[in-house]
Amino acid sequence: MSYSYYIIDAFTESAFGGVPVAVFPDTVNIPESRFATLADEMVASDTAFISQGHADGQFQVRAFHKGKEVSPGAHTLIASVEGLLKTGQVPLTDEKATLTLGSQEESITVFVDLNQKKHPILLHQTVSTHIDHYVPSVAEVASIIGLEESDIAKTRYSTLIASSGKPYLIVPLMSYHAVREATFQQRDWARTSLPQSLVDSILLFAPNTDSLGDDFHARLLEQNAGHADPAIGEAMPAFAAYLCQQSHVQLGRHAFSVRRGANNKRQSHIHLEMDNTGEEKFKLRIGGSAIATSSAELLFDLSA
Repeated sequence: MSYSYYIIDAFTESAFGGVPVAVFPDTVNIPESRFATLADEMVASDTAFISQGHADGQFQVRAFHKGKEVSPGAHTLIASVEGLLKTGQVPLTDEKATLTLGSQEESITVFVDLNQKKHPILLHQTVSTHIDHYVPSVAEVASIIGLEESDIAKTRYSTLIASSGKPYLIVPLMSYHAVREATFQQRDWARTSLPQSLVDSILLFAPNTDSLGDDFHARLLEQNAGHADPAIGEAMPAFAAYLCQQSHVQLGRHAFSVRRGANNKRQSHIHLEMDNTGEEKFKLRIGGSAIATSSAELLFDLSA
């Protein structure tokens, strides 16, 4: 027996960009006990296992990162949709389709419109958030990310902890170059209150990029992340909640574009639409493109 899967680049319009995700679009013959083993075998950032739901157009997604099960991030969900489209499990009418992706945490409605070039896949969800204004001092934050205090923005944006299931320390920086130069300083991190607050990820952003057409350049710093920039899709609900807290972001609907990755590395382009209601719960739409770069089969009998 063979088992097919795809390597799909999420949040990119060009092959070998964005975030590579391994997608198993049909797991009916794959024992769940093998999911973690298969994910550990993949060289992609994340691995998604998809199963048919109880009704047409409904699917369940389980995601694994570094061999451990995690909540599916937006990059994993976008790649999963592309995998379902490749296998024909989601039929198109006039190049459009609607489906539902469920996980252990929530169900997300997805609209597909291949007539749209920049973000043909749009995830619709309701986000519940929590904001914590109690954060380390500017000096402490600068030492944690290996930068100078002058690199941290202090006027238009503020440093906050935002959570939508997982908490992130979100730090505004003055420039794209500061975002790229930041490094995670484990010793300085351990000296702050952040380890006790369960925050283990830092989302850095600057309201400028080195290219036209993007509102923000963002980067995620994590402990033991290595040289590659982690995917930021999972942090986008928290980032949207963070933006809603800024005094210059008025109530109503807003659209932003976020870029991840340096020019000489994989770049991701993420489209955000949020309805700022001034409340902890609001509607969010995350859009992007995905490209299947390869397909393969496992030849090992997983039932053995």
